[in-house]
Amino acid sequence: MGHVHTCTFIPAHIEAAIFPECRAATHQLHELCAHNEPKELRARVVYDITAPSNLRMPQIPKRPGIRMFDAKNRVVLPGVSYGLNEDPIHDRVASATYRSLVSFVELLESPSMKRKGIDDKNGDILCTVHYGKDYENAYNDSKRIVVGDGGKLLKHFGESRTTIAHEAGHGVVFKTANFADEGQPAAMHECYADIFAVCTEQKALNIKVDDPKATFLIGDELIPGVAALRSMKNEKAYENVPGLGFDTQPKRMSDYGEKDASGKVIGPYPKKYDNGGAHENGPKNREFYEFCIALGGYSWDKPLFVWYETLKQSKPTTDFYQHTDLMLKFVDGFYHKGSAESEAAYKAATIVETYGTKRPSK
Repeated sequence: MGHVHTCTFIPAHIEAAIFPECRAATHQLHELCAHNEPKELRARVVYDITAPSNLRMPQIPKRPGIRMFDAKNRVVLPGVSYGLNEDPIHDRVASATYRSLVSFVELLESPSMKRKGIDDKNGDILCTVHYGKDYENAYNDSKRIVVGDGGKLLKHFGESRTTIAHEAGHGVVFKTANFADEGQPAAMHECYADIFAVCTEQKALNIKVDDPKATFLIGDELIPGVAALRSMKNEKAYENVPGLGFDTQPKRMSDYGEKDASGKVIGPYPKKYDNGGAHENGPKNREFYEFCIALGGYSWDKPLFVWYETLKQSKPTTDFYQHTDLMLKFVDGFYHKGSAESEAAYKAATIVETYGTKRPSK
């Protein structure tokens, strides 16, 4: 495998703006080795800010390949092991995280993916909860999922099924296309993590794409009273939220890129902005949503199958347009041109302008 990087749930530019101490901790995580805590960090967090809940949840069937750890609110990895395939029911947050990973494993095992574990080689999913003090983020460093308890603004990371499934989804991408960490390839990484998140949620609820509960929201449990951090639909996930401001996700390619004061696109996102817009995945997210709506049925059925097969054909440098080209070629070949599946794919790509419009020169 080539270069791997850390995929955080909260974009770097938002993290730096509203909780700089959390951002500093994210930078320091790169200094952590698998089992040791650097000396300079030992004084940072030494006590547990989340008292274990007395709530005991009913047992659920064990699933293969999930290893849970407790960092006990310290900046240390991997933490104290809960065991293999053990639901830590004495800990409300850890148990909710485990159950979300169970739902994610069920998605991997679905007919649309038929994947053998996170790496397709029966590898385990590793997840550490209670990371750091007031750590308002979650990330996947290609080895494990790490989840903070949240703080002043963002809360309940471990209890957000879409957040946990999103980070687990990064693990699949790391072991498949392993998109680069800058620009549109990085945004493709985020797009697929979002797709795995909404499909995990909707499969767990057993709902079709036209069900009112199929919100296509990601991170909708993190801020009370706020819809979500991202929406796959042609809508804003939030408006004028203290600390977050306005949702700036573009929903089509003509709105994608750095803008001037008037709102006109003047070029690609600069590297200094979230590594070239790594979390600006709105056009591709909406493309998946429109594909689902055009086809109907379940998101984790044909839509997920088509996009997962396209992921397996993608390269680390695949951009938005190249991904659409790969997807259309696959759907025309696997089904046939003019089929319902093909028509839905072309319709979705046309809506978000990854097909049928003039493409910017490289």
